[in-house]
Amino acid sequence: MAYSIFSHHKHLLFFLLVSALWSSLASFGVQAGSDLFDVEVRVPDESKKVRQAAFTRGLQVVMVRLSGDSQVLNKLTLPPASRFVKQYRYDVVELEPVAQLSADRASGQLQLWIQYDAEKLSALLHENLLPVWSQQRDEIVLWLAVRDGFQHYLLKQDDDSIIKKAADDIATERGLSVVWPKMDDRDKQTIRFADVWAGFSRPLEQASRRYASGPILAANLAWNGTGWVSEWTLLDSGKAQRWVFDNADYATVITDAIDTIADELGSRYAVLEDLTMTDQDSIQVELKGVTSVADFKAAERVLKSSPAVQSLQLVEAYSDYVIFKVLLRTNEQDFLQRLNRNNKVRQLIAEAVVVADTDDAAVAADSQGNTGGTAPKQPPPVAATYRYQLLGVNGAR
Repeated sequence: MAYSIFSHHKHLLFFLLVSALWSSLASFGVQAGSDLFDVEVRVPDESKKVRQAAFTRGLQVVMVRLSGDSQVLNKLTLPPASRFVKQYRYDVVELEPVAQLSADRASGQLQLWIQYDAEKLSALLHENLLPVWSQQRDEIVLWLAVRDGFQHYLLKQDDDSIIKKAADDIATERGLSVVWPKMDDRDKQTIRFADVWAGFSRPLEQASRRYASGPILAANLAWNGTGWVSEWTLLDSGKAQRWVFDNADYATVITDAIDTIADELGSRYAVLEDLTMTDQDSIQVELKGVTSVADFKAAERVLKSSPAVQSLQLVEAYSDYVIFKVLLRTNEQDFLQRLNRNNKVRQLIAEAVVVADTDDAAVAADSQGNTGGTAPKQPPPVAATYRYQLLGVNGAR
């Protein structure tokens, strides 16, 4: 029997609670925002030669952002950058002290803002069989503990720090959205300097949830008398991964660290999209443990956070579970592997339940042997349904 949102009227109240959210679920994909495809380049003048060089440099930055791979430029040949420029403009900026200029910036007073064409760049990666990291990316909560001589401190949201600026600059270049903690009384009751320094997952996860629900970065940075040493911990989907970096220059340490972590996140979340996927390739996901609007939003976030998901549609809502129709960007196996790594859900069965529309009259005739010498009509199956349990913050409800 086909599913219907009205097939169980006793659950209508719960359906009314979630129906207000329906419009946001009908379809989604790469967001309309263009920040991922915007670049600012300092230039000395408005000459064509300088502008074309800036277009090329900007395109290189955007391709790394979009692919999530710092080595992507070694994997394809870029056409002329001007083909991908959607719009640009020149802005007058104040000169910065020479010591604050990064190595690849000119010392001019002009800044060229460039916006690249999202569809054309995504198509270029697809044509070269390279994955695309959707613009729909989780915010990353960044905790950074610093030991500088006899001082030690945690960087916070309102700090005006050259270390913090270095982290923000490279995060922006890689297309990462970073959230710094406020370090107010609430944070101080939850987390300590030592927790961040050691990368302890429990206090970090507890303190970070007020800011975002995505990956968490915890880092320490120390001056040892001759250079900077730093350890970075990535907490994502219930797993921890660590790296150590050192260099005489703190900015190089931070750049190397965030580049490495952006590559790691890109390898997890960028997808090689199957452009042949159609609505006929959709599946259904049943999420149990959805008993409130808050649970419904959590269920929505779990599925929408998967880069393998192209669109999402609510099929049914009951008192304790919901069913979504999911159109994929990739194959089912890739989607399930990604979803099974999410610590917000637990798969309830190993095999899919295939739900098909059935011709009741044909089935009845067939059961009595009255088929008239012909086989009963067998309608094609609709989406396979995968069943999951929505888990609480601590991994259980």
